[in-house]
Amino acid sequence: MYFFATLIFYTKASIPLFVDELQATIKANGYPNAQSFANIYNQSEKVISEYNRDFKKWENENAILTETLSKQQEIPPEIKNVHKWLRQLRLQATDSTTKKKFFDHER
Repeated sequence: MYFFATLIFYTKASIPLFVDELQATIKANGYPNAQSFANIYNQSEKVISEYNRDFKKWENENAILTETLSKQQEIPPEIKNVHKWLRQLRLQATDSTTKKKFFDHER
């Protein structure tokens, strides 16, 4: 019982310190008082939740759209292999040209 009484006493004593610190932080960030900060915070929460709803809606619409487009535009495996071989041949050609250097030596 004594423990809780002391805990309540110290909590009551520390509340004004937290309030002063909070007010100083609010004023340091450009708000005149805590009420104006709370009003702006609540308005911004509404805007953010509306944005999140719209974003989820947009994501769902685009997920369906990208699924249909990716099925239509998917490259067959044979063409992918051809592209792979062409890239490898291009790399081999550039490697072979850099390795072969001829020097003209006097005899």
